[in-house]
Amino acid sequence: MPLTFELPEKLSSEAKSAAEAAGETVEAFIARAVAFEIERERTDKFFAERRARANIGRALEILDREGGEPPQPGDELPEGYVRTR
Repeated sequence: MPLTFELPEKLSSEAKSAAEAAGETVEAFIARAVAFEIERERTDKFFAERRARANIGRALEILDREGGEPPQPGDELPEGYVRTR
């Protein structure tokens, strides 16, 4: 669907420069920017929904339980590591 709109002069100028630098048309640049923003909004919504269902207490219980296997080589904590909880 064609869409016509106006950008403020400074933004329009910067969009043209950025599109040129990317080697694409202003239309393609703006379409990519809009697609990026839509995906960012979807991602924010996804994590907000996950956060709302989170059970922090249960997650901490799982993290604090004893493991079934000893640490493997390379699993060492960095030197100077201090546990914060």
